[in-house]
Amino acid sequence: MKSKEAIGKILTDSIPREFILNFERHYPAALEKAQQIGDTVAEGHRNSVVGHHRHFALNEAVVHAFDDTGITHNPLRGNGIVFGRVNVATLGRVHMNYGKWDNSRRSKSKIKLCLPNKKIAAIVQYDFWSPVDTPIAEITAFLVTQGSGTAMSPATAYIVVPDDTMDLRNPIFLEPLSVFIQRYQQLESVVDSAVPRLKAGVKIMEHSDKS
Repeated sequence: MKSKEAIGKILTDSIPREFILNFERHYPAALEKAQQIGDTVAEGHRNSVVGHHRHFALNEAVVHAFDDTGITHNPLRGNGIVFGRVNVATLGRVHMNYGKWDNSRRSKSKIKLCLPNKKIAAIVQYDFWSPVDTPIAEITAFLVTQGSGTAMSPATAYIVVPDDTMDLRNPIFLEPLSVFIQRYQQLESVVDSAVPRLKAGVKIMEHSDKS
């Protein structure tokens, strides 16, 4: 679909590749840390303890990724959501358990962040690139982690653009980070192919201002 490629281009044009790589580097350790803490408590408390510590550990992981990439973000503060802004993109994070996604992680603050995606949803509805006179000025995406990072529940991460109601059951755009990162490589290939190269045996003539 043209709309998916259009949204993918908006994201790659706004989000540095280094940020995606940095988040991929930090989030598995955050999940592992939460699981290790959970393993120290009674089984009846374990899920609650893991979920509690996972929230803080993943918030710290995304902040590390923001800081490593030089992306402006709001400060860590208790249970508050963490989000960063780079170019036209606002980036947040959500964790989902295995199974079909639901909207249990939706909150008023996160929905407010998603309001700019109303125009993005229109692109998908009509499946065409946004007209030049109405450019996309804002887009909100979430890094969605899934699983606990254990052998029984391997960790996966996605980049997701929901609609303006943050309906994660029917996201506008969804790709595993391992797939999304390839978009940057495709862009580099296009740029490389556009650079003119001399044929073998052709010499470059040096230019001199000396007369």
